[in-house]
Amino acid sequence: MNGKRDQLVGIRFTEEERELIENFADERNLNLSDFIRESIFSHMYNLKNKGKANMDLGEFINSLKKINQANEIIDLNLEKLKKNLDIIDLKRIEFDFTKIKHSDLKNLEI
Repeated sequence: MNGKRDQLVGIRFTEEERELIENFADERNLNLSDFIRESIFSHMYNLKNKGKANMDLGEFINSLKKINQANEIIDLNLEKLKKNLDIIDLKRIEFDFTKIKHSDLKNLEI
């Protein structure tokens, strides 16, 4: 953020809070003012876009579990289908739609 800055508020922190904030700021190579400013704007952005930017971790894990359950159901159905298809010898069934005549289609009973 470039530009002229005015002091908006003075905030007092406990010793523990100050150490925590200083550590976070140092990890990001920011001074205290820039770190607090970025934190405030980030928080405001998240509040403004509520539901878009925030992800509920519990909901995410439940979704992954549902995907896993769906995959298991699909695998079971594919196994059943494979067993059923093994009973039917598909190689012996030959049918060519290009050889069928229009008159034969009229006589088919469905």
